[in-house]
Amino acid sequence: MYYGGFVSITNNGIKAYRSILGHNNFYYPDTNDIVFLRPGSKYERMPWVGSNMEAINVSSRDLINEIGNKNVIIWVEPDKLKTI
Repeated sequence: MYYGGFVSITNNGIKAYRSILGHNNFYYPDTNDIVFLRPGSKYERMPWVGSNMEAINVSSRDLINEIGNKNVIIWVEPDKLKTI
């Protein structure tokens, strides 16, 4: 799947949060909707600001217990993004 920017690969599973539409139609992390990113998943960092978390673009097939194959934006704590 093409992401269009610099792609990194996780070397561990990551706890993350789905996006929720918020103020001025911006997306924010929904801390009540937790997902887990599989080890070895490709992701692209998004240049979004306004949160203490980092937005990343991933394929839904890289989320545990997720079906489909579409790009989704999830939010992670920056120190959890370890790459190989």
